[in-house]
Amino acid sequence: MSAYHTPVLLEESVALLEVAPQGTYVDLTFGGGGHSRRILGMLGGEGRLYAFDQDRDTQANRPDDGRFHFVESNFRFLRGALRLRGVTEVDGILADLGVSSHHFDALERGFSFRGEAPLDMRMNQRDVYKRQAQERAAAEEEARRERRRRANLVRQFFSGTILVREGASRYYVYMLYMAGMFFLSIVVMFFGLGLDMRHSELEREVQLLRERSIRLQEQRFRATTYSAIVARLRERGIALREPPAPGEVIDD
Repeated sequence: MSAYHTPVLLEESVALLEVAPQGTYVDLTFGGGGHSRRILGMLGGEGRLYAFDQDRDTQANRPDDGRFHFVESNFRFLRGALRLRGVTEVDGILADLGVSSHHFDALERGFSFRGEAPLDMRMNQRDVYKRQAQERAAAEEEARRERRRRANLVRQFFSGTILVREGASRYYVYMLYMAGMFFLSIVVMFFGLGLDMRHSELEREVQLLRERSIRLQEQRFRATTYSAIVARLRERGIALREPPAPGEVIDD
């Protein structure tokens, strides 16, 4: 049996095909070739077997047999691929759907989480566009997980649940950062209140100076009126003479 993959229920699945020695059969998932070899062992000289697989790693498992025909393609193209080879009908089809042991053992293929290789999971290694789409989807999913993690971190911080969670020490840096921002906001708030109070005091002082200036102006105005001047002269004993009325004759 091939080290690539050991089929499960090999005899039982092939027996259900009821292989006729002169028949034409299709193995849709060639893989390690276990089912194909068992079918070839039951075929006669007139029989034919067509095996499909789009994974190039499987080509090393092809048996050297003239009755065997390997088709490097996805089995969804079964009908067209067989017609190109002059086959219009078959006697049986076998499909062992899923992945093989090789896909998990070869960590560079990206089917397993055991290694450090990027998650790939392409059966067809030539499908570059699918790989790029998978990489974009993985990057977007990672970004979504990071956003959810940050949102949960903020909610847990304010609810206090993060303090009792196992492994909460990982978030101490974020907690200190948020505490520092909170403290800084309080300092800025009190600084702003202090500036506002100082501004109010300056406004009151300016208002007092304005009122004093108005009072001084009023006092200066009262001191320079006619009645004020007459009163001052009388206090000093200086007699004043009223001006004559119009048309009045003044005697010498």
